[in-house]
Amino acid sequence: MATSYISQSTVSHGTRTNTTITAPASIADNDILRIYTYLGAEPGPAPTPTPPTGFSQLVLVTLSTVGGTGTGEIRLYVWEKRAASESGNYTVTHASAFTHTYMEVMRGGVTSGSAEDFAATSNTNDGAGTSYTALG
Repeated sequence: MATSYISQSTVSHGTRTNTTITAPASIADNDILRIYTYLGAEPGPAPTPTPPTGFSQLVLVTLSTVGGTGTGEIRLYVWEKRAASESGNYTVTHASAFTHTYMEVMRGGVTSGSAEDFAATSNTNDGAGTSYTALG
């Protein structure tokens, strides 16, 4: 069964403490919910966020020495969970940071576990390119 995009919700760029995402429309049990958020700080480091209850981290990418002074840091997180009797909005808890957040709802595909068969565990950018380490 193919995975279908159902709906999305976005919180635009801005400096804030905590990010509350309006629940996308038409969430049904067993849908795949994903939150993509980035946090930036200059000077860095960017704060470490806590995802909403039940979400597991799929990806963390850290970009250092960014911004006008070269002292900033941006962290991109991707979290996922299976919908189960969802209600209300979702809050990513974090200290003050410049953020942008996107949440999507997908339906179909695999019927349990993650929609992906891997989870990135680390990455490195050594100037020669970016490499990712993933679980089996």
